Amino acid sequence: MNLKATKILSLFASILILIPLYIVLHESGHALTAVLCGARITQFRILGAYMAYEGGIFTSFTLSLFHIS
Repeated sequence: MNLKATKILSLFASILILIPLYIVLHESGHALTAVLCGARITQFRILGAYMAYEGGIFTSFTLSLFHIS
């Protein structure tokens, strides 16, 4: 394979790895904040980038952290 094709394939492989990794880390930040506030995680999906929780005691500060994380 020539150098240009190798670079293009490497780029696509990197994208296929980095995007799901980013989603996991992003949603994990929300989940960690929710757990630290006493919530229970009910759903965690990579496909569709979704995390749901029940309960927890959120103050305005911890709610801000939840949205920032």
